Amino acid sequence: MILQPPIYVINLQRHAERRESVSREFHQHCLSFDFVHAIDGKALSLAEIDTVYRRLDAPHAKRAMSGLEVACFLSHVEAWREVARGRAPYAMICEDDVRIDPKIGKLFDSIEESGPQWDILRLYSRIPKISVHQEVLFEDVEAHVVDKVTMSTVGYLITKPAAKYLLEIAMPISLPLDGYLKQWWLHGLCSKQVWPSMAWPVHENQVESSLHDSREKEKPRSRVVRFQRNFRFQLRQSILRKIYSWKLPTSRQIW
Repeated sequence: MILQPPIYVINLQRHAERRESVSREFHQHCLSFDFVHAIDGKALSLAEIDTVYRRLDAPHAKRAMSGLEVACFLSHVEAWREVARGRAPYAMICEDDVRIDPKIGKLFDSIEESGPQWDILRLYSRIPKISVHQEVLFEDVEAHVVDKVTMSTVGYLITKPAAKYLLEIAMPISLPLDGYLKQWWLHGLCSKQVWPSMAWPVHENQVESSLHDSREKEKPRSRVVRFQRNFRFQLRQSILRKIYSWKLPTSRQIW
């Protein structure tokens, strides 16, 4: 039996097939876990969305958030509450399309020895990034601090203090969760990501992702308008990364 932290898997109750698939995945690696009931974006009314969502105009955001994106953020908030209520110093949060590397137990062992040296440790990295700080976790697996973080919340570790902190500052929602967490100047947390990945989504190209589909529906129909908004957004992000580069945390911030 692997010595492991609490693991919370976010799943919609109506997604029984995903629940069964992710259960097989964790049982295969001898990992115990608990489900967190996801917020159903299709069941959220406009009034409910308005109570938690503060829309940002371009270039602060590329477009309005979809109902599914709001629900995704709220679902992770529910998982943070579970972490904050627990006794463990850190926990693992996953979405129900996750796949886990067989060496995940060695990662937990390395953290047990040194303690969390981060507020959030992302388990998925799409491509190698230019690091401003890196450290060996075990064997050939490293933790990197990068100024341009991979856009994904499919699997990550978070400390209990960081979960409590996010519960205090993350509302109202203004950005999709992956976009919010990657902007360290908004929350000040030390977010590291492992390389190579220790977890990844079933469909890395997102072809079958309902969240990806909902994002596509919110985009303007005009390609020119989409290009202009994306250009302004990316330019602003690049400028902010440079302005706040001196504040990029390389060690744990919340205790």
